[in-house]
Amino acid sequence: MRRNRLTVVAVAYVLVLRVHLLLQLRLIASVTLFGMAAFGQPSPPRPAPQFQPIAAYRGKVVLLAFLNSTCPHCKLMSKQMEWLAGEFPRDKFQPVGALIDEGADIKRFIAEQKLTFPVSVVPRSEFVAFAGLRPEAPVMAPTLVLIDHLGVIRAQSATRGSAVYGMRLHDPDFLRAVIKTLVGRIPRK
Repeated sequence: MRRNRLTVVAVAYVLVLRVHLLLQLRLIASVTLFGMAAFGQPSPPRPAPQFQPIAAYRGKVVLLAFLNSTCPHCKLMSKQMEWLAGEFPRDKFQPVGALIDEGADIKRFIAEQKLTFPVSVVPRSEFVAFAGLRPEAPVMAPTLVLIDHLGVIRAQSATRGSAVYGMRLHDPDFLRAVIKTLVGRIPRK
């Protein structure tokens, strides 16, 4: 009797894992087919505004992270970005950090995190404008923005108070899968 109960539990667990995997695959498929607005801000893909920290990377997939230099989540995200930089070809993928805490010691942040990708300090007003937020909106860091090789924002992590707060762009495996999809869309030279 106990053995049958364990078998039922094991089968149920496997079914739950399969459903979870199918949902992840469905999400990735919808990224490929319908754009990525479902995974971040509920808006259609849009051209990235002119923004100095990313201007030089047209033709590459850019992962732009708005960070706060004292935020532990931001520090972890910067390390994940460093790992991602090593996983994709430099001619096709570029992580970029933008510190939103004005007056941040950028050299210290880069040294402490051992970063090799570019990081700059941007005023909060530029971050709010770039992310398409209302000026009075609360700011959540890190905020991630994925921009394809054509300069179109394909995904943006959610901000506090939205229906999709904390959506999947902060999941390293999911983020890696989305970047891989976007890098795969770059035409071969």
